[in-house]
Amino acid sequence: MFVKYSRELIDRITDKADIVSIIGKHVKLKSSGGEFKGCCPFHKEKTPSFSVNPQKNVYYCFGCHAKGNVIDFLCDYENLTFEDAMQTLSAQTGILLPKTDEPSIKTSYKKLPPKTNIAQQEQTLTQTAKNSIHQTPEEAQEGDLYLLLVKVAKYYQYTLNQTPSAKQYFLSRGLSEEVIAKFELGYAPNDWHHLSNVFAEDLEGLKRLGLVREGGKNGVYDFFRNRVIFPIKNHRGQIVGFSGRALNDNDKPKYINSSDSDIFHKQELIYGFYEAREARAKEFLVVEGYMDVIALYQAGIFGAVASMGTALGERQIAFLLRFHDTLKFCFDGDVAGKNASWKALLTAAPLLYDNKHIKFITLPIPEDPDSFIKKFGKQAMQEKINNAKEASIYIYDILTQEFGTNTPEAKTKITSKANEFIEKLPNGNFKGFLKRDIYNKLYTKNAPSFRQTKFEQIEYEAFDNSNELDLCRYILYAPYILKQDPLEKFNQQIQQSEQTNISIQKAKQRLSEQGISFPSLLTWTAFDKDVQYLVNHIKKMLTMYGDYISGIDFTQNCCDANKINQRAHFIIATLPDNEFKRNIAKLWYEFFKVNSDKPQVDLGIHEVLCNQIIQILEEEQKTSKNNLLLSIVYKGRQEILKNHQRQQQMEYFTQNTYAN
Repeated sequence: MFVKYSRELIDRITDKADIVSIIGKHVKLKSSGGEFKGCCPFHKEKTPSFSVNPQKNVYYCFGCHAKGNVIDFLCDYENLTFEDAMQTLSAQTGILLPKTDEPSIKTSYKKLPPKTNIAQQEQTLTQTAKNSIHQTPEEAQEGDLYLLLVKVAKYYQYTLNQTPSAKQYFLSRGLSEEVIAKFELGYAPNDWHHLSNVFAEDLEGLKRLGLVREGGKNGVYDFFRNRVIFPIKNHRGQIVGFSGRALNDNDKPKYINSSDSDIFHKQELIYGFYEAREARAKEFLVVEGYMDVIALYQAGIFGAVASMGTALGERQIAFLLRFHDTLKFCFDGDVAGKNASWKALLTAAPLLYDNKHIKFITLPIPEDPDSFIKKFGKQAMQEKINNAKEASIYIYDILTQEFGTNTPEAKTKITSKANEFIEKLPNGNFKGFLKRDIYNKLYTKNAPSFRQTKFEQIEYEAFDNSNELDLCRYILYAPYILKQDPLEKFNQQIQQSEQTNISIQKAKQRLSEQGISFPSLLTWTAFDKDVQYLVNHIKKMLTMYGDYISGIDFTQNCCDANKINQRAHFIIATLPDNEFKRNIAKLWYEFFKVNSDKPQVDLGIHEVLCNQIIQILEEEQKTSKNNLLLSIVYKGRQEILKNHQRQQQMEYFTQNTYAN
């Protein structure tokens, strides 16, 4: 939850923060007088022009003019939110932040008195594991879960270095000592009570973290035994749990994770995210395993992340898409990899607005990123990443590989399964274009190519592609649809279906009893002003001038690209509103290039208009949420149109399947 911090508190934290150490993690700084200088992290340069002033706690680059305080650096360079930057600096400076309204997580626990019968060896291990942790007298009486996890991680690191057979696992996988230390990899001894003996006074904390369980001869036993350990960090870099891999392949399961605790929530964590952000990764690449993340990092390919043993959930994907608009997935080429990729597609679909994208990389069987890099090298892996397939191409490829395209049955299976993904997409251009793209590839043979036509001299720069303007472009393509109002057809469908819809009929009766009017059907006035404007303009033209205007036929669709384009530009040229004229002209060119034959346009108009009506009904439902009866009516009308839309799609695809 966002907390509004006072200016005084922000100034206190920035004044006390050690800006040199924070920036020094990313930039090699050298003392120069009262300042520190180095090469700017925000742009490439050979001669240092980046200066850090610890007295004023600010930085400035004389090359690219990047500047700010320590909070600005954390937000701009490490991609932290303002809230996370404040939390990071609070931990560094010791200045407490005001609490939010959210229930606070209790991370403290009561320590037990130290045991006097711990073996000398265990005392040595304890001291070694804790030697970098300074404890205040208060901490000696009360423990903190986060600090305990740091101590346990150091203990696991110590035991890894003391156990050659365990360390050999990582060395045999090609990891360097530096990378082993970077990811703080460790080893849990093959013993039932190593943690409960070494950290006897922290038993309550160990139990809360699930590292020690109740049961066994001594009443407790350690959860991780004879496993190499991967510390799991949250997005702030704090260790919140562990994952352990069995050294003996006969031990099942191969991987086990810390159980959910006050601070460990598996479905919210992404392995490698903190290291990727720390390395200022330009993109994220989702891989299947921890070793893949580490191997890519060691090779100098930053940004690899992995889920905690299960596929990434929608919240995790949404979190990654906050930082970069494109997210890439890398899966094995076997059946399990294809299943994982399809699950990722369905999970990500609701998040894929027109400015968000996912891409896919498939490695040859039996390779994974770790083995692929060892066999083919960093450059080959980087080329795979750079050439990742767009979701639209990947979907078609995997479905045609699975079903083939030689029979009507195969094509029907492809369209049916593709619709599982498409129906989950938010309304937008990608959703509409993907449907038509799959149809083109499956059903269109020897489709006529567009002959380049002469267009008006308009700069077709990028423009906002809203659903309303998408509908405007369809109307420009096929203005003849307004001769028999398509909106009236949808209203007729709603009226007919409402007669047999028990829920709507009951709601209608109760609304009448309460003296509330039953919602009327939609008219064009319910649409966006741009849609209203274009519809009214074309209707007025048809009323005043008839079906043929300046020799242009407005009565039917045609397959002549020049005539379609001429008709659209004639309408655009006659629009009185110059600003709207410029906006719609910018959108027309790209739309016109990908819409040629009549079946596609008929289907597209139907779907775009239907989606727009559903969206309007959704808004009506939201505004009427205080009246359950009205909400039932609007919700029912949405379902009527969605069912009608699915039926139309199936009839259309079936008809064209057998026609081809």
